[in-house]
Amino acid sequence: MRTLAAATPRRTVPVAVIASVYLAHASVFGWYIADDAGISLAYARNLAHGFGPVLYAGAPAVEGYSNPLWVAILTVASGLRLDVGDGIVLLKVGGLLLGLATLVLTAVLSRTAYPENVEMQWLAPAILALWTPFTFWSGAGLENPLYAGCLVAAAILQLRELTNPSSRPWSAVALLAVALARPEGCAFFAAFLAHRLLHAPPRTLDAVGHLAVWCAVFLAGFSLFLLARHAVFGAWVPNTYYAKAGGRHLIALAYYLSDPADSGWQYVALFIRSGWPVVFAACISFLAPGHWRSKTLIAAIVGGTCLYVVFVGGDFWPQARFFTASLPFLAIAAQRGIFIAAQRLPRGRRVAAAGLLAVVAFISIRPSLDLSRQHQNDTLISLQGRLAQGRKVRALADAAGIADPLYLDPDIGGPALVGLRILDLGGLTDVHIARFQYDPAFFPTYVFDERRPHFIRTQANWTRSSRITEYRQFSEQYVAIEEKRDALGRHGLFIRRNLTTAAGPRTSQPSFAQAVRDGRAVRAREKERGRPR
Repeated sequence: MRTLAAATPRRTVPVAVIASVYLAHASVFGWYIADDAGISLAYARNLAHGFGPVLYAGAPAVEGYSNPLWVAILTVASGLRLDVGDGIVLLKVGGLLLGLATLVLTAVLSRTAYPENVEMQWLAPAILALWTPFTFWSGAGLENPLYAGCLVAAAILQLRELTNPSSRPWSAVALLAVALARPEGCAFFAAFLAHRLLHAPPRTLDAVGHLAVWCAVFLAGFSLFLLARHAVFGAWVPNTYYAKAGGRHLIALAYYLSDPADSGWQYVALFIRSGWPVVFAACISFLAPGHWRSKTLIAAIVGGTCLYVVFVGGDFWPQARFFTASLPFLAIAAQRGIFIAAQRLPRGRRVAAAGLLAVVAFISIRPSLDLSRQHQNDTLISLQGRLAQGRKVRALADAAGIADPLYLDPDIGGPALVGLRILDLGGLTDVHIARFQYDPAFFPTYVFDERRPHFIRTQANWTRSSRITEYRQFSEQYVAIEEKRDALGRHGLFIRRNLTTAAGPRTSQPSFAQAVRDGRAVRAREKERGRPR
């Protein structure tokens, strides 16, 4: 009883302290939610209301999200009416709770991977609580903490199952959750399989059978998901894949890897520079002998993340969003590095651990405050700012007598939640723009002749990449409500001159079946255009 009573405070106190630090750090960003989170919530609300997997009621079924598991969770929450108001509370609180769960799982993985480090098991979660990328993205309303938590859980189960080969294959279930949390998550199945074959090669029929069951659990579940995706959306990959990585190809990965100037490598280099104390300490962990089972798994996860980042060419969001899921593993490796580097010094480990935490806190002060200022100035593409923009367009439409406006914008989460019909300039939820990008042979005809939006809003790099305001049809058909010009082009909010020639209102009765039928019609129409050049 004494041992239990003594052990309980030793566990609860670090949990409480780290949770407090994490929440205090998260409070710096206020109620910031990324606009992309609004896309997930819009899909979830329409699913919960029976309108199908669509951005707005009456739209064709297009998989315009990259996080089906998060959308499914939000759908259940929406069905239970937990998404009150604009859903910001649900997105913020849900993300922070998942972030807290990931911190606890990180401590468990630390103890599982390196049992002799038990007195330092809370160093890795403390690093995460202080580190800007993890805290910012776990509270931004997206799937990042869910993805990271599932991956950490899969690693815990993998190491435990390798120690006890007769245990049930729960790691395969966790890997299935990883694959459903992000499209690239399915690649971790191959990494975990290679890890199993390397460290526990099956040498008996029973071992072969256990491995076969483990593979079957993941492959059966993921295959069912792919079949369901194809039945609903008519594609094996989400539409977001074509929108985000349409210009990059897997067969060219070797070329991307060999080019230090490639945008993917630049993204990796920026992450290493910004998180150098953790990366440096993590590298130390691989210098000491032993624990190869844990070290190779961590290396596979971090290395696989780097490969994915190089393949897609990085990301425009700040603070290494694509590395979020690998941060717990880097933190654990850094914890191990501190354990090794200071093991011969009296009280050295505590001093070194405190020093690392101090450095991580120091390098996180400026980026966290910068992100806070960006949110306050509405320059961080927040859901709150896009909700205000959507309501403004809705008011303009009402004043102009437009009952069902079609609105073109690259930032679509907020406008979709307001109830506007959306033409997605970014292509995430639009089959044509995702597949053909901004090909001048198709793009102006598609936007100005076929879709004919009532309102157009474009800004920053979207203006430059799409060149939408440079086309003759744009100048002829649209007039500025708000406008500015700079080196990137002509930006602002524009309205169609002749509203009688704009897009007609929704005609079909919104339903799941109708969304699927409309999605098939859209894909057939785009297929007739030919192949992207």
